[in-house]
Amino acid sequence: GMWSAGANTLNFSTGGSERLGISSAGLITMAGAGAETASLTLTTGSVTLTDGDLTLSSGEIAATSDDATGTAFSFTGVSTTGTTLGVTADAVAGGIAVDVSADGLTTGTGVNLTSTSTAGGASGVSKLLNLARSGVNSNLAHTAYGVYSAVTNTNATSGTNIGGYFSASGATTANYGLIVENGNVGIGDTSPSSSLEVG
Repeated sequence: GMWSAGANTLNFSTGGSERLGISSAGLITMAGAGAETASLTLTTGSVTLTDGDLTLSSGEIAATSDDATGTAFSFTGVSTTGTTLGVTADAVAGGIAVDVSADGLTTGTGVNLTSTSTAGGASGVSKLLNLARSGVNSNLAHTAYGVYSAVTNTNATSGTNIGGYFSASGATTANYGLIVENGNVGIGDTSPSSSLEVG
């Protein structure tokens, strides 16, 4: 039924248990139906958060696009210096922090990062993708990768696999396709002992 648990509050219950509550400040609390059970289902509609937050504790969000070209999840940033989408997975030890599966690819792209910005700051630096890994490892014989790319597709007839493709053009001062600041480079050699080794 519906009742008020306090001044200026509204509460709803089913089966003798409170399911939904609205506080005097406009905060909404919802009691779930149980693990792996849908507590809130939205059909042919949308949910909009304006200057608000969505917090899940031990829960999941699942989204499916409604057509072949639709977008299941969309995040639009309005702050020039803030973070549009932040993922914190500091508790992940042997699992995967972010997992993207695109097994249906034919001529598409699994993950697409693009920028057409022309507002680069004078004498500044901008990065489309920044990967950084650091910290003191207390375990012996550990190998840490920053980027690991492996393409092992087999082809029925003809085909080409490319592990990494780099191209830089258009700059008036210099264009560098690849810069290796530190470390040895091995081509056909997985343990190079000099600056460049070709196996």
